[in-house]
Amino acid sequence: MVKAYYVYILANARRGAFYVGVTSDLIGRCHQHKAGIPNSFTNRYSIKYLIWYESHGDPESAIRREKRIKRWTREQKTSVIEAHNPEWRDLSGSLGGAAISECPVLPDPRVLRTRHRG
Repeated sequence: MVKAYYVYILANARRGAFYVGVTSDLIGRCHQHKAGIPNSFTNRYSIKYLIWYESHGDPESAIRREKRIKRWTREQKTSVIEAHNPEWRDLSGSLGGAAISECPVLPDPRVLRTRHRG
């Protein structure tokens, strides 16, 4: 069996904060992010929704791609996300066999802000 390496983007809300990472175990890594890895950027900002990923056949190409994406502008990251996931669904549920349509849509941060304004 050929091992796959994944480059992925997480977000905390629709068009919220992003995190770009690389892993050989995407399902396990998503579980770690959702569990709130202590003392991490993703935990501090509640970044836990998988909104984009791609696979690579070797770790070197995945790491090169991750580094390239980390240098992209916010607009470039948003563009690639919306090209593959226009509804901004959390794709982590689809990794275990759930249909994409069953994956929740990420909240809009503007809606979250208005809910907390007493």
